[in-house]
Amino acid sequence: MRKAFKGRPGVQFEVGDSAPDLMFADDSAVLGEDDTEATDILYDIARIAQSFGLQINAEKAKVLTTDGSPATVYLNGVQIEQVSEKLA
Repeated sequence: MRKAFKGRPGVQFEVGDSAPDLMFADDSAVLGEDDTEATDILYDIARIAQSFGLQINAEKAKVLTTDGSPATVYLNGVQIEQVSEKLA
């Protein structure tokens, strides 16, 4: 994950503080300012993961925006489903 987020400032949540992602166990939240950035980050993660024999399941991945606006994010040419609230 460090390789995928290298050089990416993430999303600013407080003056002088930002985060590119949140991770817990095998779950990750990728934070991006827009659709293009989120797609680019997912592409980088997938490319790096592949070199370790890992892959992201596009069917399990979801997109959630903080303001409910529509988002179009892709992973390996597949559009990621957008949800309106965090899933359990």
